[in-house]
Amino acid sequence: MSDTMIIAYQEAFPESKLCFLSPSGDMTAVDLDNNKEYVKPFDETEEVFIDRIRRSKEKGCNLFFEEWPPLVHEWETDLDVKL
Repeated sequence: MSDTMIIAYQEAFPESKLCFLSPSGDMTAVDLDNNKEYVKPFDETEEVFIDRIRRSKEKGCNLFFEEWPPLVHEWETDLDVKL
């Protein structure tokens, strides 16, 4: 993940946050309004990332929340199994 990508995201979506998960180093986009996180696909390139920002601006929404898979916490999975 380059500085260019992080800065471009922050400028496009100041109401959202990018976070890094430890120890994996995975990146998530955080939807603060809905308290949800979405995980950057492992193989996503800078070109695809920047294009998603461009398309988001055109559509007027944050496509990261639609196109990245949701983060599922271990405790959520455990809860589903117990139910």
